[in-house]
Amino acid sequence: MSTVKITMGGVDITNNALTDDFIAIGSVTGNIIITAIATLNSYTITNTLTKVTNSNTATSINHGSSYSATLTATSGYKLNSVTIKMGGTNITSSAYTSSTGKISISEVTGAIVITAVAIEASYTVSYNLTNVISSNTNTAVTGSYTSTLTLKNDNCTLKSVVITMGGTDISSVYNSSTGVISISPVTGNIIITATATERINQLLVS
Repeated sequence: MSTVKITMGGVDITNNALTDDFIAIGSVTGNIIITAIATLNSYTITNTLTKVTNSNTATSINHGSSYSATLTATSGYKLNSVTIKMGGTNITSSAYTSSTGKISISEVTGAIVITAVAIEASYTVSYNLTNVISSNTNTAVTGSYTSTLTLKNDNCTLKSVVITMGGTDISSVYNSSTGVISISPVTGNIIITATATERINQLLVS
């Protein structure tokens, strides 16, 4: 209760009649008027985020209101752990959907604390090389990826280079004049397909 005023016979007796929201009047000597005004409780919203952003930037919310937000990992990272508490109680299982990153609380009844941590995402690298050599032979990558493609020998001629990441063609990351592949950040599994034809020299004997 935010504001309470008690009058009796037109005289304010609040200080004498009210104790800890309890009203007691020992002797009634006039008309009593009780005026009470309550304000809606407001709670804090605290975000403790590591390499994660929250679509909802509100820092407070009224009692009974609904709360929704979406957590997104920084590019090149993936959500690793998310904990949501309300009024000190862990409500992660009912309020958070890991597949979408969405937070949904239908009725707020206490302070909200959102803790989320993202870690560098690790992706696979696959090589489909014919008469081509890659300077980088790692099959797992985090953050960024670089490699230089060279021909197996001088008798080879490069025909095609196709690079996909997460199923999307990103062959433009290949520099044909230098042979360098540079990807930053890596956001999906990488497949490098490069083909060169080899000229067979024939020795004619007369």
